[in-house]
Amino acid sequence: MIWGCFSAAGVGPLVKINGNMDSQMYSDILEQHMLPHAKSIMNRGWVFQHDNDPKHRFTKVQEWFNFKKVKAMPWPSQSPDANPIEHMSNPLKKRTASIRVRNAEEKFALLQKSGPK
Repeated sequence: MIWGCFSAAGVGPLVKINGNMDSQMYSDILEQHMLPHAKSIMNRGWVFQHDNDPKHRFTKVQEWFNFKKVKAMPWPSQSPDANPIEHMSNPLKKRTASIRVRNAEEKFALLQKSGPK
């Protein structure tokens, strides 16, 4: 599994996820990857969007958003899956599906190299 982000200003980093992502790992990714990237390319007033995945709603994650003063877009429960990251990940999956790799590291390297088109 990978984590990624994008904005009108460009594509952010891909982060390889080892094991199952929990709220601690998600908070660490936000701190170490998303926030530095957003601060480097975004103007003030940006809003972060994520869906209603349980790890996004944990108190620890909500506290991180409050402490860092990052505004998160409200996401209604039971909403149709209209997550815009899928519009980037699905074409990437299609472009790389036919390329044989031997392990997760090669797959991650392929995904990083292939990037959005």
